[in-house]
Amino acid sequence: MRKGKSRVFAGLAGLVILAGCAGAQTAEDYRVSLQTVTATALGVSDATAITVTDESRVNAKWTWKASTGGKTYTCDADDQMRLPSCAQTT
Repeated sequence: MRKGKSRVFAGLAGLVILAGCAGAQTAEDYRVSLQTVTATALGVSDATAITVTDESRVNAKWTWKASTGGKTYTCDADDQMRLPSCAQTT
């Protein structure tokens, strides 16, 4: 009976690990999310028209540069990409 319980536990642990991996975001997912929050911050309706570069996540803050409509912005948001803020640089 004891071996059966440990096998069940090992099987469940494996499923939990696999489920965690399935939720991992790719660099493309992050880029799309940053485009979306930038569109919100700038009031732009088409997020795909925004080019995101130099994205970085340090501690509890995202920073990135965005370009759209011939203008460049420096942007930031919290680690969950909430409360985005962008300032025009050119």
